[in-house]
Amino acid sequence: MKKGSGLTVVLPLAVALVGIGMFSARADGLNRNWVPAAAKWVVHVDMERLMKSETGGYLFEPASDPQVQAKLEVARRLLGIDPLKDLASVTLYGLKPGDREVVAIVKGNLDPAAVETFLKAGEGYEALSCGKHAVHKWLDKNRGNRPGYIAFPMDRAAVMAGSIESLQTALDVLDGKGETIAKGSALPEFEGPADALITAAGVKFAESPQPAQGGQPSMFQNMDSFSLAVWETAGTVSLALKLSVNPPENAAQVEQVIRGMIAFALLSREQNPGMTAIAQSCTVESKAGVVSVKFSHPAKALGELIKAARAKKPGQAENAGETEKPADAAPAQP
Repeated sequence: MKKGSGLTVVLPLAVALVGIGMFSARADGLNRNWVPAAAKWVVHVDMERLMKSETGGYLFEPASDPQVQAKLEVARRLLGIDPLKDLASVTLYGLKPGDREVVAIVKGNLDPAAVETFLKAGEGYEALSCGKHAVHKWLDKNRGNRPGYIAFPMDRAAVMAGSIESLQTALDVLDGKGETIAKGSALPEFEGPADALITAAGVKFAESPQPAQGGQPSMFQNMDSFSLAVWETAGTVSLALKLSVNPPENAAQVEQVIRGMIAFALLSREQNPGMTAIAQSCTVESKAGVVSVKFSHPAKALGELIKAARAKKPGQAENAGETEKPADAAPAQP
């Protein structure tokens, strides 16, 4: 790994590891006293429940892949831990649009001394302070010398941010200064049970820059807020998603887009029966400007679908034993 890898590596890495289940440790629900009331979005993953779940078992399988191991090595070097054993939870939130404003709170068996030693050997290291907290700053020369900041404000916890201002806000909240989402915020109510594997919520999408598609605004520009939860009970994985649409009359349009996606999956019954079964497990409805999507499916069946999708690598024939077509052959129709 090159020296100087910064927060622009760490945050995408944290998100990627969350997505593939690369953490294990104790049950650790969202601590609402850690998130400022001004947060525009928050994502929290309960690592122990994820790793103990059947779904997490399927997601965890790529750990031996060389590319995954390379990403894990970044965390080992930067945080001084083994992500497969030592992390307890990850909470991500943003105070406003932009990756420099993202804050990551990582909890687990961290090694601050190892982190400091590693960062001092990198590019642009500085020892700073935010109040009573020691802060380590480094630069990522491969990404325009963008800075990253990390502090260890309490036992078994690290806070990372892409700007010193965001880090200061995070540390103030952890010190008990300022309002938090525990006392109320603009974020919607969190969906799902208290023991959800993944919990997320966000607000004010219209204020965030959105990509245009075919010259038209993305449908997500209609989103005023969202809430999401994923959990597993007795071998069944469930998802609950709510999208608050503004203006409310556009909710029907958003509902139709989602129903169109489901219908497309249903049409692939012969080519991909597993995806069809997933689509059949979804329900969609809209009421008073809120679009609700619910999903429940056997974790084993979902895991088999994940394994099948993972096995289809670029250049691999769709069916075992099928020879690849010559380069000048017309591509098969989907």
